Amino acid sequence: MTTYLIRRLLQSIPTMLGITVLSFFMMQAAPADPVDLMTFAPGTKVEDKIALAESLCLDRSPVEQYFVWMFGSANCKTNGIIRGDFGQSFRNRQPVIDLILERIPATLELTVWAMVIGVTIGLLIGVLSAVLHRSMFDNLARFFSVVGDAIPAFWLGLMLILLFAVQLGWLPAGGRIPLRDNDITIFDRAKHLI
Repeated sequence: MTTYLIRRLLQSIPTMLGITVLSFFMMQAAPADPVDLMTFAPGTKVEDKIALAESLCLDRSPVEQYFVWMFGSANCKTNGIIRGDFGQSFRNRQPVIDLILERIPATLELTVWAMVIGVTIGLLIGVLSAVLHRSMFDNLARFFSVVGDAIPAFWLGLMLILLFAVQLGWLPAGGRIPLRDNDITIFDRAKHLI
Protein backbone atom coordinates (compact mmCIF):
# COMPACT_ATOMS: atom_id res chain seq x y z
CA MET A 1 0.00 0.00 0.00
CA THR A 2 2.83 2.40 0.84
CA THR A 3 4.53 1.79 -2.51
CA TYR A 4 1.23 2.42 -4.29
CA LEU A 5 0.77 5.74 -2.48
CA ILE A 6 4.36 6.80 -3.20
CA ARG A 7 3.96 5.85 -6.87
CA ARG A 8 0.70 7.81 -7.15
CA LEU A 9 2.29 10.80 -5.44
CA LEU A 10 5.21 10.72 -7.86
CA GLN A 11 2.81 10.41 -10.80
CA SER A 12 0.97 13.52 -9.65
CA ILE A 13 4.10 15.69 -9.97
CA PRO A 14 4.05 15.89 -13.80
CA THR A 15 0.30 16.54 -13.70
CA MET A 16 0.69 19.43 -11.26
CA LEU A 17 3.62 20.80 -13.26
CA GLY A 18 1.53 20.62 -16.44
CA ILE A 19 -1.34 22.46 -14.74
CA THR A 20 0.98 25.27 -13.63
CA VAL A 21 2.55 25.58 -17.10
CA LEU A 22 -0.88 25.64 -18.76
CA SER A 23 -2.26 28.17 -16.25
CA PHE A 24 0.74 30.47 -16.59
CA PHE A 25 0.83 30.49 -20.37
CA MET A 26 -2.94 30.98 -20.58
CA MET A 27 -2.45 34.12 -18.48
CA GLN A 28 0.38 35.15 -20.81
CA ALA A 29 -1.94 34.76 -23.81
CA ALA A 30 -4.45 37.25 -22.35
CA PRO A 31 -4.79 40.33 -24.54
CA ALA A 32 -4.27 42.84 -21.71
CA ASP A 33 -0.85 43.81 -20.40
CA PRO A 34 -0.67 43.45 -16.58
CA VAL A 35 1.31 46.69 -16.26
CA ASP A 36 -1.37 48.59 -18.19
CA LEU A 37 -4.05 47.11 -15.91
CA MET A 38 -2.14 48.14 -12.79
CA THR A 39 -1.38 51.66 -14.06
CA PHE A 40 -4.76 52.46 -15.55
CA ALA A 41 -4.81 56.00 -14.14
CA PRO A 42 -4.54 58.71 -16.79
CA GLY A 43 -1.25 60.55 -16.86
CA THR A 44 0.87 57.58 -15.77
CA LYS A 45 4.41 58.12 -16.97
CA VAL A 46 6.16 55.61 -19.21
CA GLU A 47 9.07 55.53 -16.75
CA ASP A 48 6.68 54.44 -13.97
CA LYS A 49 5.34 51.63 -16.16
CA ILE A 50 8.86 50.45 -16.97
CA ALA A 51 9.86 50.55 -13.29
CA LEU A 52 6.75 48.55 -12.34
CA ALA A 53 7.45 45.96 -15.06
CA GLU A 54 11.03 45.59 -13.81
CA SER A 55 9.99 45.29 -10.15
CA LEU A 56 7.53 42.50 -11.06
CA CYS A 57 10.00 40.85 -13.49
CA LEU A 58 7.57 41.33 -16.36
CA ASP A 59 10.41 42.59 -18.53
CA ARG A 60 11.95 39.10 -18.68
CA SER A 61 11.31 36.25 -21.10
CA PRO A 62 8.16 34.14 -20.56
CA VAL A 63 10.23 31.17 -19.34
CA GLU A 64 12.01 33.33 -16.75
CA GLN A 65 8.67 34.83 -15.73
CA TYR A 66 7.28 31.32 -15.21
CA PHE A 67 10.11 30.38 -12.83
CA VAL A 68 9.74 33.68 -10.94
CA TRP A 69 5.97 33.07 -10.73
CA MET A 70 6.51 29.54 -9.42
CA PHE A 71 9.50 29.93 -7.11
CA GLY A 72 9.84 33.67 -6.52
CA SER A 73 12.85 35.91 -6.84
CA ALA A 74 14.81 38.20 -4.54
CA ASN A 75 14.81 40.86 -7.28
CA CYS A 76 11.04 40.75 -7.77
CA LYS A 77 8.18 41.47 -5.40
CA THR A 78 7.13 37.82 -5.11
CA ASN A 79 7.94 34.68 -3.16
CA GLY A 80 6.29 32.43 -5.75
CA ILE A 81 3.09 30.42 -5.68
CA ILE A 82 4.94 27.43 -4.21
CA ARG A 83 5.29 29.47 -1.01
CA GLY A 84 1.67 30.68 -1.08
CA ASP A 85 2.35 34.11 -2.58
CA PHE A 86 -0.31 34.58 -5.25
CA GLY A 87 0.59 38.22 -5.80
CA GLN A 88 -1.57 41.32 -5.69
CA SER A 89 -5.06 41.72 -7.10
CA PHE A 90 -5.05 44.18 -10.00
CA ARG A 91 -8.51 45.41 -9.03
CA ASN A 92 -8.36 45.61 -5.21
CA ARG A 93 -4.61 46.15 -4.71
CA GLN A 94 -4.70 43.54 -1.93
CA PRO A 95 -2.85 40.23 -1.63
CA VAL A 96 -4.80 37.54 -3.47
CA ILE A 97 -4.39 35.09 -0.57
CA ASP A 98 -6.22 37.55 1.72
CA LEU A 99 -9.10 37.77 -0.76
CA ILE A 100 -9.28 33.96 -0.93
CA LEU A 101 -9.21 33.55 2.86
CA GLU A 102 -11.93 36.19 3.21
CA ARG A 103 -14.30 34.09 1.10
CA ILE A 104 -13.52 30.64 2.50
CA PRO A 105 -16.30 30.69 5.15
CA ALA A 106 -18.98 31.20 2.48
CA THR A 107 -17.44 28.49 0.30
CA LEU A 108 -17.31 26.00 3.17
CA GLU A 109 -20.88 26.80 4.19
CA LEU A 110 -22.17 26.21 0.66
CA THR A 111 -20.08 23.05 0.27
CA VAL A 112 -21.22 21.49 3.54
CA TRP A 113 -24.90 22.22 2.94
CA ALA A 114 -24.71 21.02 -0.68
CA MET A 115 -23.11 17.76 0.47
CA VAL A 116 -25.66 17.22 3.26
CA ILE A 117 -28.64 17.90 1.00
CA GLY A 118 -27.19 16.02 -2.00
CA VAL A 119 -26.22 12.91 -0.04
CA THR A 120 -29.55 12.83 1.81
CA ILE A 121 -31.67 13.16 -1.32
CA GLY A 122 -29.39 10.82 -3.29
CA LEU A 123 -29.57 8.09 -0.66
CA LEU A 124 -33.34 8.45 -0.34
CA ILE A 125 -33.88 8.22 -4.10
CA GLY A 126 -31.38 5.36 -4.40
CA VAL A 127 -33.06 3.29 -1.68
CA LEU A 128 -36.54 3.95 -3.09
CA SER A 129 -35.35 3.05 -6.60
CA ALA A 130 -33.88 -0.21 -5.30
CA VAL A 131 -37.06 -1.10 -3.40
CA LEU A 132 -39.35 -0.05 -6.26
CA HIS A 133 -37.18 -1.56 -9.00
CA ARG A 134 -38.56 -1.10 -12.55
CA SER A 135 -41.47 0.96 -11.31
CA MET A 136 -42.56 4.36 -12.60
CA PHE A 137 -40.63 6.01 -9.72
CA ASP A 138 -37.44 4.11 -10.62
CA ASN A 139 -37.73 5.07 -14.30
CA LEU A 140 -38.35 8.74 -13.46
CA ALA A 141 -35.48 8.78 -10.96
CA ARG A 142 -33.07 7.35 -13.53
CA PHE A 143 -34.34 9.74 -16.22
CA PHE A 144 -33.91 12.84 -14.04
CA SER A 145 -30.52 11.61 -12.83
CA VAL A 146 -29.24 11.38 -16.40
CA VAL A 147 -30.81 14.72 -17.36
CA GLY A 148 -29.35 16.33 -14.22
CA ASP A 149 -25.89 15.05 -15.09
CA ALA A 150 -26.22 16.22 -18.70
CA ILE A 151 -27.24 19.81 -17.93
CA PRO A 152 -24.26 22.10 -17.20
CA ALA A 153 -24.42 23.23 -13.57
CA PHE A 154 -23.63 26.88 -14.34
CA TRP A 155 -26.49 27.09 -16.85
CA LEU A 156 -28.97 25.34 -14.57
CA GLY A 157 -27.97 27.63 -11.70
CA LEU A 158 -28.55 30.74 -13.81
CA MET A 159 -31.93 29.45 -15.02
CA LEU A 160 -33.02 28.67 -11.45
CA ILE A 161 -31.99 32.17 -10.31
CA LEU A 162 -33.91 33.63 -13.24
CA LEU A 163 -37.03 31.60 -12.38
CA PHE A 164 -37.15 31.72 -8.56
CA ALA A 165 -35.51 35.11 -7.88
CA VAL A 166 -36.29 37.27 -10.90
CA GLN A 167 -39.59 35.93 -12.28
CA LEU A 168 -41.33 34.55 -9.17
CA GLY A 169 -39.56 36.65 -6.52
CA TRP A 170 -39.54 33.76 -4.02
CA LEU A 171 -35.80 33.85 -3.29
CA PRO A 172 -33.15 36.59 -3.16
CA ALA A 173 -30.95 36.79 -6.25
CA GLY A 174 -27.73 37.07 -4.28
CA GLY A 175 -26.09 37.92 -1.03
CA ARG A 176 -25.09 35.93 2.00
CA ILE A 177 -26.04 36.24 5.64
CA PRO A 178 -22.98 35.71 7.86
CA LEU A 179 -23.25 32.96 10.47
CA ARG A 180 -22.53 35.53 13.20
CA ASP A 181 -25.76 37.43 12.46
CA ASN A 182 -28.12 36.22 15.22
CA ASP A 183 -31.13 38.40 14.32
CA ILE A 184 -31.97 36.36 11.23
CA THR A 185 -34.38 33.42 11.30
CA ILE A 186 -33.47 29.99 9.98
CA PHE A 187 -35.99 30.46 7.16
CA ASP A 188 -34.28 33.67 5.98
CA ARG A 189 -30.89 32.02 6.26
CA ALA A 190 -32.10 29.07 4.14
CA LYS A 191 -33.56 31.42 1.51
CA HIS A 192 -30.20 33.16 1.13
CA LEU A 193 -28.34 29.85 1.09
CA ILE A 194 -30.42 28.50 -1.80
